[in-house]
Amino acid sequence: MQEIEQKWYKRWTAAQLSDPEKPKYYLLSMFPYPSGLLHMGHLRVYTISDSLARYRIMNGYNVVNPMGWDAFGLPAENAAIQNKIHPRHWTLSNISSMKEQMKSFLALFDWDREIATCNPDYYAHTQRIFIELFKRGLAYRKPEYVNWDPIDHTVLANEQIDADGRSWRSGAVAEKRLLEQWFVKITDYAERLSKDLNLLDEWPEKVRTMQQNWIGYSEGASIDFSLNDSASHVKVFTTRPETLFGVQFLALGITHDIVKELSAKDPEIATFVAKVEELKDSQQEKEPMVYQIPNLFATHPLDPTNTSIPVYIADYVVDYGTKAVMGVPAHDARDAKIWNSLGRDSVSVIETSEDGETYLIRSGKFNGLSPSSAASAIVAELTDRNLGSKTTQLRLRDWLISRQRYWGVPIPIVHCDNCGLVPVPEQDLPVELPQELATSESDSFSPLSNAPAEWLHVNCPSCHGPARRDADTMDTFVDSSWYFLRFTDPHNETEPFATDKANALMPVDTYLGGVEHAILHLLYARFMAKFLADCGFWNGGPNNSGEPFKRLVTQGMVHGRTFTHPDSGMYLSPNEVVKNADGEFVTSEGGNPVTVTFEKMSKSKFNGVNPLDCISDHGADATRIHTLFQAHTEDQLNWNIDSIVGSKRWLRRLWSLCADTSANIKESSSDITSIKGLSSKEIAILKQTAATIEHANSVYERTLAFHTTISKLMELSNAISADIRPEVRLYVLNVLTRLLAPMAPAISEEFWSILHQKSAVAPDVYSGILKAGWPKASDVKSLIPKTRDTKYRVIINGRFRFTESFDDLASLEPGDIEKILKATKDGEKWLKNKEVKQVIKPEGKQVISLVTT
Repeated sequence: MQEIEQKWYKRWTAAQLSDPEKPKYYLLSMFPYPSGLLHMGHLRVYTISDSLARYRIMNGYNVVNPMGWDAFGLPAENAAIQNKIHPRHWTLSNISSMKEQMKSFLALFDWDREIATCNPDYYAHTQRIFIELFKRGLAYRKPEYVNWDPIDHTVLANEQIDADGRSWRSGAVAEKRLLEQWFVKITDYAERLSKDLNLLDEWPEKVRTMQQNWIGYSEGASIDFSLNDSASHVKVFTTRPETLFGVQFLALGITHDIVKELSAKDPEIATFVAKVEELKDSQQEKEPMVYQIPNLFATHPLDPTNTSIPVYIADYVVDYGTKAVMGVPAHDARDAKIWNSLGRDSVSVIETSEDGETYLIRSGKFNGLSPSSAASAIVAELTDRNLGSKTTQLRLRDWLISRQRYWGVPIPIVHCDNCGLVPVPEQDLPVELPQELATSESDSFSPLSNAPAEWLHVNCPSCHGPARRDADTMDTFVDSSWYFLRFTDPHNETEPFATDKANALMPVDTYLGGVEHAILHLLYARFMAKFLADCGFWNGGPNNSGEPFKRLVTQGMVHGRTFTHPDSGMYLSPNEVVKNADGEFVTSEGGNPVTVTFEKMSKSKFNGVNPLDCISDHGADATRIHTLFQAHTEDQLNWNIDSIVGSKRWLRRLWSLCADTSANIKESSSDITSIKGLSSKEIAILKQTAATIEHANSVYERTLAFHTTISKLMELSNAISADIRPEVRLYVLNVLTRLLAPMAPAISEEFWSILHQKSAVAPDVYSGILKAGWPKASDVKSLIPKTRDTKYRVIINGRFRFTESFDDLASLEPGDIEKILKATKDGEKWLKNKEVKQVIKPEGKQVISLVTT
């Protein structure tokens, strides 16, 4: 198969498959980090994206499907130090290796658009964009306590710290250090980033929710409640100020200052807080955890007679903003659940009239107002009394982009004692990294602080006095925050991309990648696309929203088969396990049963799978079919190579079907429209063919349930039987092969060649399946007679033998009727080896009478 696959890959790459005159379709997979070896996650996402690309090509689109490399970052620098090799050499070598590996997947990437973020011709424009941010006041520098990784010797953003306070890369416990750092003011875009999520109706709901929660943007009011213990007060945030008179308790988060103070004095409160901390990251469903603070009560801000509002500590209160909320059980499901569990009654303050109008009750002078009018009036009253105000709450913090590493984009700023922070002039970009790998002598300073003097010390672009380059490099998320725009014009030397080219291709029609990037990368990319649209670099796409990705597809992870010893729990390598006679996995020594699970692939679990080994052993097409057939695109894929034999067996059967059909077809009668009359079985398979096309369309356009399409194709191939005439079989196989082509491209090309081998085509001219077009269900349906099936009794030599359906018997010649009947299963039984002397069609009767020898 490898020879066949490479043959077709060469023909595809040599063919002119792009056509700017056709409607564009911009398809993009998240570009990989060049680690040197592709893994099963790469195989899965690139198989999905390539299938979608081929589907669009066959539907007449000019598909843009580029590939590049997210090439800066810590792993390359650490590997370079360890192996005494420059990170650039290590990275470029890995890129070369991985590019060849990708070709074995048969993916049709547009390599003419290839980019690598570590190349100066790319990061020159990253620096231009940074300077644009700086000039507009969105990039700034300030001292900040930051998360310091003591192993990787660099700053980590809050998002790069896990729940245990550890670095997402090294696993070290992060330390707090006060350093001058560069930030990007992403919070200026928080409202747009939050509200524009409503425009992304082709994104998974779970991803939109994750983004919304991370941004944490809410419009509402802050309200002050005085406490009975002293002159202190609690400021709460609410999105529903109209329910203020329904407040029955306050809830404080465990990081609230009052809770911290009380925890230091009260062991019971300290124990409760510790329990919440312990369970806060649990994935299991749990009841809300609350604790009433003894002897602490709040007074209602607009009803001074209500002085006994209890105050609780609750696990559900967010740890940003005011860190306190008001509990309104009658109008909030979560509050009601807590209040009911305590055996308390709820007090409603909103009522609905018989004609459906809602208005306030039990709310003093605000009674009778609609909720929206009451909200405004209550906030106005609170503001007048200095007890509250209209406000917004935000979880998102400005983006910390400084990194104390060598292998990254140098920040294009010069520090001058006279002029302060001065951007590097346009004509001096890029600020390239020094050729010599710089390392840090102190874990509080960047490696570039020790760069050669000729790189570090420069003249100020403004006053021309002595100055010093900024020694930090940028977070690699900056590199990947705009690469999809660079793909629209990847060879532009003077600007990041031409406006007209970006406008022609953006937004990305379908963006594919792992759900692990649902927050950080996608958030930064959305911000940067909006910023660049605001700056006039591109028009912002539909609605001028600046949203870069129209449709988002997040494929599930690939888990490997994992063996563990049932007693010790130790992971076992596949070499330590065998299958016994009953098909069960046991230890190779001792024959003890082992526990078999599917877990995230890792070296320590001995469950990793090299996709190149699969392709070498089974071929790229079978591997692709197996990958798509095992699970829905968004679901976890449990990789089990043992079941690939089913996919291979089916592809071999299709090969035989194509070869047999091609051998039995007469060139003069290969067109299905040339035959007269269709048997009931032929009509049935054409109906099944049309339905299969419609199903495949829904999968490619919407559901991405490729496994169901493969099942439908298997069912269709099983329906192709010997009693269906070759012309019909050829037609059905033509359709089936085209439906299969995006998922198993090389073998489908081979099938197509077999079915059309009589066509005279020059071998150096590609006229294969990608140019054949996607089949249309309407074309298939047009072949099916519009009149309903009519059943005819078949009489042979005066005796009734069987029934057969025809749609237009009157139009058929006796010889056509004989041919159709002999092709059926019943006809083969009763007419085998018999000569039909006469076919009689009595007018007005549903009878066919045959006279035979």
